[in-house]
Parts: sequence; structure tokens; C-alpha cells
Amino acid sequence: MQTYNRQVNANVQAYLESVNSRHSSTPATLEAFRQATLDAMPVWSGEKTPLYQVLQQQVNTHVSVAIYRPGPGILPAVLYFHGGGWVRGSVATHDWLCRNLAAQSGAIVVSVEYRLSPEHVFPAALDDGYDALLWLMDNAASLDIDAQRIAIGGDSSGGNIAIATLLRARDAGIGLAAQLLVYPPVEARFDTGSYNTYAEGYHLTRQTMQQCWQAYTGQEENARHPLAAVVRNDFRGLPPALIIAAECDPLRDDGRQLAGRYREDGVVVRYSLYPGTIHPFFLMPALLPEAQEAQREAALFLRDMLQ
Repeated sequence: MQTYNRQVNANVQAYLESVNSRHSSTPATLEAFRQATLDAMPVWSGEKTPLYQVLQQQVNTHVSVAIYRPGPGILPAVLYFHGGGWVRGSVATHDWLCRNLAAQSGAIVVSVEYRLSPEHVFPAALDDGYDALLWLMDNAASLDIDAQRIAIGGDSSGGNIAIATLLRARDAGIGLAAQLLVYPPVEARFDTGSYNTYAEGYHLTRQTMQQCWQAYTGQEENARHPLAAVVRNDFRGLPPALIIAAECDPLRDDGRQLAGRYREDGVVVRYSLYPGTIHPFFLMPALLPEAQEAQREAALFLRDMLQ
């Protein structure tokens, strides 16, 4: 039996012991890997929060969105990118989360179904994200969305896409109100303190992240591109940020590094570390009280920024 780092809390340790005893390896095929993610969500997230309205819209031939509306009238919005290492995850896997964020923030959540790797390598997902943002800005009035109060967000690889989309928007003169980033990967380096401490046995592994980066970028020069290695940018002019991190996560120090760079460039940022938690705790409110707390923190941040 694995001995866990003393920082892991009791609920997380019980979950890890259960998962590690049942699954000795990742699913054999990419399709099975993706299905396993979807299958886990009802256990992780519990009952779905009812909302005023949920709509599906097509952005273009390869991008669609789900629009989660908490109530009537003209409302602010959050453009949200699901996680999954760029290779899995979907609007469906994050349905529970987006419902919760919409209900608790009072904002419309627009969840993007972007193309996945390795079928579509960098910059396909980023291009899809930017297309979704432009579509949202162009259609805000018909969707009863206040175009002056739009935020962007994402968890894990979705956070990486959100940062890159935000940078492209800034450079195009598009102003956004806030950014919500949950344990985002910011660079394809795997030798940080958190990568070394939590390399395996804590749900997300270093090997999995190496495989995900390879699948997403396709070639080494893409991994160094500043819209993939997003920490390699000038961040001046970006809106206020909340970065949520899990203590026992290989990606913990990615978020910490990003927060430091934001501060250096004058971006208002709050780095919120949840002790004893793992990647992807943010999606687990039915199992972990810390996930409930983190989702509330995220929603309140969005509510405050979009007032």
C-alpha cells in the first residue's frame, strides 16, 4: 500500500486508496480514457443543479457551446473551458460544474466544446477558444448578455486555453472583466517541487502530464510557443485573476509561478491554495467539502468582478 504525503487530508486519502486499489493503470484506449472521465462525474459531482435555462448553440462547423442561464434578463457571462489534459473532457463532463457556477455567481456560463488532441494538435483548441470568444461578443445582445461584463475561465488544460485566449483578446483590443483559473498548466517542464513530490499516486501523475503535453503540442517547438507555454508572456493589461490550486497536485507550482508573474506585471491576482487536496478536486463537490468551498469561492469572485 502506498504511503501518502502527510499533507493529504483524510477524505482525499480515502478516495485515493479506493481509486488506486481498483485501477492499476489508465484505460487501454483513448476512447475508454475519455469515457472513464464522463462516467466518474456523477460520483464526483452528485445531483445536477436546476437552472432557468440551458441551451446548445453552434459557433462554427467544429465548435459548439452550452449556455447556462441562471435567470432572466441581461446578465454578465463567463466563457469557460473544460479541463482534461487537452485530450479528454467535454461540455458533458463539466455540466455539473457549469451549473453550479452559474447558479452561485448569477452569471451566464458559456461552456466551450473545443477540439481535442491528439486528433487536433496546437493551436486547434486555442483557435476554437478564440472563435468562441468572438462569437460570444458578436452575439451578446441576442443572447441577453452584457458584452461589457464578460469573464473567462477554465480548469487544468482549460485554464491554459483561457489564458492564451485572454492574451489574444488583449492584443486585439478586446477587454474582459476577470479570469478564473483552476490549477492551470503553464509550461511543459516537469521538474518543479510539486512535480517531484507528487509525481505518482496522487491521481494526476507526471507521466500523464508529459503525455498530455506531447499530445497537445505535437512537436517540441509548439511546446515552447508562448500561447502554449503561457507563463512566457508579458501580462500587463490583463484583468484581475483568481488562481485556485490543490496542494498535493503536480501542477501546484505552475499556478504559483503564474501568480508570481502576474504580480510582477501588475495584474491583480489571488492565489488560493487548498490544503490536502489533489487534482482534480474542484470537480468533486459530492466527495470533498473543499471542492464545495472552492466552487463557492470561484462563484463569489465572479459575482464580485461582474457586478
